[in-house]
Amino acid sequence: MFLQYSSLRRNFTAHMPHIEPNSFLTLHYRLSGPQGDIINTFADKPATLSLGTGELSPAMEQCLLGLEEGTHQSFDLPAGAAFGQRNPQMMQWVAKKMLAQHGDPLPGSLWDKACRPVP
Repeated sequence: MFLQYSSLRRNFTAHMPHIEPNSFLTLHYRLSGPQGDIINTFADKPATLSLGTGELSPAMEQCLLGLEEGTHQSFDLPAGAAFGQRNPQMMQWVAKKMLAQHGDPLPGSLWDKACRPVP
């Protein structure tokens, strides 16, 4: 797993010279694997995240801790460290018809057991 972060900005605690636990960040990032980008915010608006809330894995948060505002940094993390070990029970097969109806699921979207998006 390859992570690239750019233009880190803290949104509060202006006295803080670097990223600390529980920081609120606005940043561009790209997650990519062997087959290319999984998430890429560089072509759109930056993401806003809070450290320590579970939005990022602990390994990803560790990479950010200590970085100064405006830092451009790349990290290589094994997939198991980035998202946890592969769990076949978390996989679910869906019909192409469902994807044609609803489109590709977005990262972080929720779907019910009948393969319908949850608002």
